[in-house]
Amino acid sequence: MSENDKKRELIIESAMRRFSHFGIQKTTMNEIADDIAVTQPSLYYYFPDKTSLIVAVIEKISNEYFEELEKKLKDIICLKEVFYKIIAFRKGFVERYFMLHLTDPSSDAIIRENCSGILNNSRRKETDIVAGFIKSSVNRGELSNVDPEKMSALFLDSLTGLSMWIIARSEKKLYPGTEQLQDVEIRQQELADIFLRGLKYKGTNPISV
Repeated sequence: MSENDKKRELIIESAMRRFSHFGIQKTTMNEIADDIAVTQPSLYYYFPDKTSLIVAVIEKISNEYFEELEKKLKDIICLKEVFYKIIAFRKGFVERYFMLHLTDPSSDAIIRENCSGILNNSRRKETDIVAGFIKSSVNRGELSNVDPEKMSALFLDSLTGLSMWIIARSEKKLYPGTEQLQDVEIRQQELADIFLRGLKYKGTNPISV
């Protein structure tokens, strides 16, 4: 990695920390530069405006999400375990990046307007991953014959909607507490069980979560 690439990566990581802790609107370019002792001209050399930096941050978060998710799901066959792993992984993602509201339709306008392509691609990729596991389960005779892509999208939409509803009910409006996040995980696991029963899941493999 060249020095320019290293400096660019350092700036992105600094912005990620600021954005995920304080939110995008309350973070300034000056604060990001100060955190890593970079001059403002140097910062603007790599990112001419805040929007371009936000796009780079969202792209990095998306890439890391799928790198980590694929590791979590590696060598897993049991569909119920896949669902539970995804639920637990999403919980960790919310804990890290809640202030960016990446899964919330009311997210920051800058994200909606400039990062919609990245978020849509991420959505499709996650849907394809889950659909692949559903298809494998159908082929093994563990599920009734269903449309994997349609069921995948329905499952992920249900997880997102349930999470948003539970967090919205929380008295802690700024950031959900541990109790709320645990409640989200438990309720999503219950939803996964209901979902699998609806698909007539016959898997017998034990799960370890």
